[in-house]
Order: sequence, then C-alpha cells, then structure tokens
Amino acid sequence: MLENRRESKYDTGVKAIIALAVLFLPGAAWASFQDIPKSVKAEALGGAFVALADDPSSSFINPAGLVNMHSLQGSLMYGKPLYGVNDLDISEGYMALGLPLGNRAAAGLQADIYKAVGLVSEYQLGGGFGLLATPKLAVGCTASYLYHNYDIGHDPAYSGQSVFASGTSKGAVGVHLGVLMFLTPKLQFGASAINLNKPDIGLVVPDIVPRELKFGALYRLPYAELLAEVEQRDDTATKTNNWKLGVEVPLPRVALRAGVNDHALTAGFGLQLGSFGVDYAFHMLKTVSASNSGSQFLSVSYRMKSFSEVQPDKLQKHQPPDAPVIIDDY
Repeated sequence: MLENRRESKYDTGVKAIIALAVLFLPGAAWASFQDIPKSVKAEALGGAFVALADDPSSSFINPAGLVNMHSLQGSLMYGKPLYGVNDLDISEGYMALGLPLGNRAAAGLQADIYKAVGLVSEYQLGGGFGLLATPKLAVGCTASYLYHNYDIGHDPAYSGQSVFASGTSKGAVGVHLGVLMFLTPKLQFGASAINLNKPDIGLVVPDIVPRELKFGALYRLPYAELLAEVEQRDDTATKTNNWKLGVEVPLPRVALRAGVNDHALTAGFGLQLGSFGVDYAFHMLKTVSASNSGSQFLSVSYRMKSFSEVQPDKLQKHQPPDAPVIIDDY
C-alpha cells in the first residue's frame, strides 16, 4: 500500500494526523504499550483486574497474581480495536504463560504486539515472578522490554524528516511491581505499579511511557464477583485518574462479565471446556460512534491439570496449612 501511494482517506486522514504528531509533537507519548489489552478477561471487566489477577496475563497487570497459577496455563489473544472505522487497520495480540514453582511461587512469560498498518508497530516481551510471602500476602515483579517502530518513517513522504534521522525504532526496559492481599475468602485487595521506572522510548527527544499506579478491591457475593479499581497515570507532564468497575457472574462452565470505566462500556464471557477455555470481550468507546463496531477481543487458553486434581489423596501433604482461598475457575 505504501508503494502505491494512493490518495485515500487513509493517506490523507489518519496517516497525516500520526505524521504531524510524530514530527511536531515528538514528546507526546504515542506509545500504546499500556493500552494493549493484557487480558481479555480484564477487558470484559472494564479493566478492573488488579485485585483479581488470576490468569497467565497477570505478569503485565499485577505480577503478584501469578501465585494463582496452580498448574501450567497458557493463553493466546487476537483483537481488532475500533473495527469498522473506515481505512483504519489495527490489530493486537498477546501470548501468556503461567508456571507454578512449588506451592508458594510461580513464574510468567508474556509477549504483546500492537500494529497499526503503515503507521507503527509495538512489541513487549517480559518475564515475571510471584511469591506467596505469607498466607495472606502475595508479591510479584516483572521486567519487560518495550520496542516500537514507526513504519511511517519508511514512507518516502516522511522518511526525510529529522525525527527519523537516527532511525525509526527505539526500545527500553520497564519494571512492574504488584501485591495481592487475601483478607478473607470473600474480600481481597490488589495494587501494582506498571512501568515504575518510566522507560524512555523517544527517537529524538524523550518520549516517556507513563507510570501507572493501580489500586483495586474484589468482593465475592454468593452469585457474583464485584470489582472496583482506581488508576493514576503519570506521564511526567500531567497526571490523570481513571476509575473502573466490573462484575462477573459464574455459571456452570460459563462466566458472564460486564464492566464500565471513564471512557468505555465493556462486556464478555468465558467458556471452560475441560482443560480448554475461550474468553471474549467487547469494548465500546463512549467518545467514538461513527462507523464504529467497537473493539473485539478473543483468546483461547489451555490449563493442565494441577497436582491436586491428578492425585487428590496427596493434596494435604503438599498444600500449605494456611493457604488463602483463591478461586481461579468459573
């Protein structure tokens, strides 16, 4: 498409906006690293996930939640944000893996990708570790490498600009910390600091990936789980506060989910068929309506049977006497 250089809405509209932002506002953080859904389940819950963090994607949301991995689990996601917006082709995806290390620790690996065709490509790869420090407290840490490339910099119309003089790509390391507190079987709290070190991915001048501080609570009712979360994003120039609410209704083999936050309405479901799972999320921005069919996200997962499921007679021998009650199935 770039070689043909056809004069379409895409070339003259979206591309021009991105180009102007890159050329004249290089300090404005155009990186989308923190906007890529790290978990389809979290997306369906309006993003309120820091106090739950019970799937392999916890590495990039709250690494303390990796302790919820009682067996080897993996998931793959693909999504189309703003599907239906004319001449805008965006795709997102991730691959996540959670691996228990004994009864009180777990490790996680995750890779994310975001691609706006002809504009920018972004990748994030990281590894995390979670530890059940006490029966009521889990802590975790993740280190990730963030890399982005401005594909528009290879377009002859923009390649000669000074912002691309030293190249069109940049990478940096981000650090994420998290905690989970299991106060009672019904109530738990979570907190995390994402990109605590505020990595710089600017090509010419600093382009800081904002630090995100998340605080959330989970309360379990007999027939539903309620989640609430507040988030502060610090991009050096300004600080913004966001709120998120979510609810999950577990049914046999199915979980129904819905959420709302300050900029979107969300919904979705989870389906568990033996060791295989399917999660779906729908995300509708409140401020975008024309030619917009919302953002669609789908993930598939696989969970190996845990030691207790394979050999239930030996569970008592291996389970910590005061292990917290953690629900990770529908």
